[in-house]
Amino acid sequence: MNSKDEYNLKRNHFIEKTKKYFNFLISDFGYNIPIYKKYEQPNGFITRDEFIFAKENKSLLIANSYHPDDYGFEVLMKNLETHTEDLLYFEVKEQQEISQNYLKNIAKLLEMEHNDKL
Repeated sequence: MNSKDEYNLKRNHFIEKTKKYFNFLISDFGYNIPIYKKYEQPNGFITRDEFIFAKENKSLLIANSYHPDDYGFEVLMKNLETHTEDLLYFEVKEQQEISQNYLKNIAKLLEMEHNDKL
């Protein structure tokens, strides 16, 4: 498998597993269906995928960045009233496996450790 195939698999797994494992935000915590965005360079390279879950006065950003200058995965809670942000979790891209299995654990941790913030 070449690096382009690995990159595409990693992106596809991130998108699929984010929808699957973070669906509890919608069903259990009343967040809206997330807005999906991708950031693409003029050459067609996708540098970032992100999902924005929102409700009332807060939003939750779940994103993965692929550009060599970016860090990787992050979960960021934003308070829209106070304009404050709280980085809840991250996973540097060098430590991510192609299958993106870490997402399942982070989703569980988010639900257990930050239940009061959600």
